[in-house]
Amino acid sequence: MSQQNEIQNSEIQPRKRLVSKNRIIVGVLIAIFYFAIIIFSHLTREHFAFIGSITDGRAIVSTMLSVVIILAIIEMRRAIGFEKIPHSMSWIVWAYAIAFGPSYYLFGYTGIIFMSLFVFAVASFNAIMLNRPEIIMHVAFLLVYPGFLLSSLLYINKCASTQIISPDSPVYPYLTTDLWAQIHPSKTTYLLPYNSVGLAFVFVVSSFTDSFAMIFGKLFGKRKLCPLVSPKKTVEGAIGGLFGGLLGSLVVFLAYEVLAPNVAIIQQVIGLVLSFQGLRPSYLVLVYVSIGLVGSFMTQVGDLLASITKRHFGIKDYSRILGDHGGIMDRFDGIMLNATFVALVYMFII
Repeated sequence: MSQQNEIQNSEIQPRKRLVSKNRIIVGVLIAIFYFAIIIFSHLTREHFAFIGSITDGRAIVSTMLSVVIILAIIEMRRAIGFEKIPHSMSWIVWAYAIAFGPSYYLFGYTGIIFMSLFVFAVASFNAIMLNRPEIIMHVAFLLVYPGFLLSSLLYINKCASTQIISPDSPVYPYLTTDLWAQIHPSKTTYLLPYNSVGLAFVFVVSSFTDSFAMIFGKLFGKRKLCPLVSPKKTVEGAIGGLFGGLLGSLVVFLAYEVLAPNVAIIQQVIGLVLSFQGLRPSYLVLVYVSIGLVGSFMTQVGDLLASITKRHFGIKDYSRILGDHGGIMDRFDGIMLNATFVALVYMFII
């Protein structure tokens, strides 16, 4: 018997090492994806002059985020199940997912709202014909989670000005225009250069939060945070996550307010200093840290929301598209709520 156990253990160990290696590789690729979004987000048409300046970094980031949104919506649709949202609705869910990014890029939240209302109307008609009111509830949930929550990332990336920017404003030289400037000049929207720092807040703070929550949880975790929702999460891990969010916000501050202004090749990366003119550096650090701490809290709430949602639908991961990391929704669950908070901050300062 002991010999049989030894054989089984010898087979399990290489498998565990392979899983760990694959997890590390995918984790690195995910980090590169986040970093690419942040880098591309500040590139202007001048950076793409070699292909005729027909695109810019925002458009590329919008495309990347649109792919994420498509995969996330389809994952959530599968998680909800075909018995709750019937096959007859599959075409409209796919259409909604594919049209989400372009609708926002062209029409902003107006496009998302009316498209969502159309999907809800179609779902309501199906529910009435089948006498199944629960279809409406599940479709409405899909529209909000992940639909509207992920649209916060598009809002941050587009970062449209809500007021007329004076030529005397220090931010004026950095203004760019959206796609309508080429299609319909009278509908041109001026875009502010804060999109990059906003996306950095989202991805850096969320990543630091997740990493430090895991480290603190493994080293010091004793008291359960929400045992009925996520048995593995601890109070100590949550505190570590907040500490990670604080560090992440300081990294963003150093990158955008200290490093970027002194490095010629990345001077077009603009931090929040232009929105808080005259503010002492110590107070500006406080602004960054405050955004980081609240963003870290929202990230952890997003993780718990994902846990309770998966528990409700009886699944472990939303998909296996990222191997041991699960699906797109498993990686963006906390990011979505953090992005919603950062978008809310932007709504008041731009």
